[in-house]
Amino acid sequence: MTFRFMGAGICPFTPVSGQMFVSTMLSTDAIKKFQMIYAKEFGEDLDFETASEMASRLLNLAKVICAPMPKHFESRYRELLKEQTKKTTTKG
Repeated sequence: MTFRFMGAGICPFTPVSGQMFVSTMLSTDAIKKFQMIYAKEFGEDLDFETASEMASRLLNLAKVICAPMPKHFESRYRELLKEQTKKTTTKG
């Protein structure tokens, strides 16, 4: 399953069939820089199209990871955190 970035909201991704849509286009310079970094780190040269797709996916991943937690998950997160704290304090 692939996903499409929908912008800010509760769930930033919506499934689509067979394509990844990026909310912003990366500049040619940004993609070339990604190609250089990738080649340095992994010893493999990427063609421009592949580098563009990989860089866009990486950017989308960073957006998801850096986004604030949706409000409707906060209470469940606090419950799990309390449970985990109880488990670690009873073991020690």
